[in-house]
Amino acid sequence: MENILEIKKRSWVFFLIWTIYRSLKSNNFQKTYEIVHFIWHWTLGNWNEKYKNGEKPSGMSLKKEFNSLKKEHFPFTYEVTKYASQQPFLELQKAFQGFFQKKNGYPKFKKKGKAKDSFYIGEDQIKMLAKK
Repeated sequence: MENILEIKKRSWVFFLIWTIYRSLKSNNFQKTYEIVHFIWHWTLGNWNEKYKNGEKPSGMSLKKEFNSLKKEHFPFTYEVTKYASQQPFLELQKAFQGFFQKKNGYPKFKKKGKAKDSFYIGEDQIKMLAKK
């Protein structure tokens, strides 16, 4: 006979997965991924341009620049979770750190459909409720 704690643990995992699924479905996964994809390309393009001009860009400096332009030029980024427009900057910063440490190749523009369709959801986006 299965341990009752194992059954409860599995039910919590199922509940968590179901909550995430519902959140993604309501936020429209495809739209969220397209915004992440757009921001990655915007950030990489700006990084390349600044680097060619002799500047030393960072993920955080580009994030500040993007945020200053977002309301006027990219209002569609407000339609999905805030993490969709934050994570690409951190990921690109990490990719360039790996490149400069000679661990990875130079970061590339991602082709739609060939890149890994993923994005980050923060802990404040998930609610766990206990059954009584």
